[in-house]
Amino acid sequence: GFSLIPSAGFADLVENVKPAVVNISSRSAQKTKVGRGGINPDMGQMSPFMKRFFQQQEKSPRVAHSLGSGFIVDKSGYIVTNNHVIDGADQIEVILDSGEKLSAVLVGSEKETDLALLKVERNTPLPFVNFGNDKQARVGDWIIAIGNPFGLGGTTTTGIISARGRNINSGP
Repeated sequence: GFSLIPSAGFADLVENVKPAVVNISSRSAQKTKVGRGGINPDMGQMSPFMKRFFQQQEKSPRVAHSLGSGFIVDKSGYIVTNNHVIDGADQIEVILDSGEKLSAVLVGSEKETDLALLKVERNTPLPFVNFGNDKQARVGDWIIAIGNPFGLGGTTTTGIISARGRNINSGP
């Protein structure tokens, strides 16, 4: 038998691509409302501790955090990520493979395909990856997923393309 897996594995490919893989952290302030979810407490019947708790909840906005991965696709700082990672974000931070942190702005997004385009500014060119030609991809071809969803320094896994153009009734 023979093996189609490169004899050195995928380490060289991962090493070349990894600098263009980023971690994305987004924050959004959400106003909290007492009474949400059908709970409307009777403040007059509460202990002083519980009153302070609910009053504090009314005053302070809750901050939601989201983490995800993205790919730098242009040396000037354009980054592709998932829409759900940045949806509703007030603040977006991109963490490069080197650990450098950059503020990002949302250029555009689309919920239907769960894609978003971000832009960061930097005085020096950024490492980037090119889009492949999906018309050349075939069922059975090797694929590698490289990400940095939790800021753990990157994750890598391999698989094969199992189908093309499959409709799983979850959008385009």
